[in-house]
This record gives sequence, structure tokens and C-alpha cells, in this order.
Amino acid sequence: MQHKLASVTVIHKNCENADAYATAIDVMGPKEGYEFALKMKLPVFMIVRDSNSFIEKMTPQFEDFIMKGN
Repeated sequence: MQHKLASVTVIHKNCENADAYATAIDVMGPKEGYEFALKMKLPVFMIVRDSNSFIEKMTPQFEDFIMKGN
């Protein structure tokens, strides 16, 4: 795999599903993976490599999870 996705975190009530979704998103890469997460309404946090730094990206569902303090 050659893309700029450094890390993926998926929150799910079942850890096996969270792991499977995170692996799938990692394989898809940052753009397709984020679009997939949005389509599936998954709470996802991604760290994407930039030229000299990292960019954090999260789905609205992940933001809601954080804001509610779950």
C-alpha cells in the first residue's frame, strides 16, 4: 500500500467489526476510506501524512461521540 494514511481508529460496539472496518479503510486509503466511512455513518478518526506534518480527519459521527463524552 502506498498512500498517506498513517492511522485509522473506528469506534464500534463490537471490537471485531471495528478492526475489520479500520483495516478496510486503511486499505482504501484516505480519500476512498473517508468516503466509505461517511457512507456507512461510522465514527472514524484518521491521521493522514502531509509533506512535513500530519492532518487529523474525523467523521461527524466521531465528532458526536467525542462531544457526548461516550
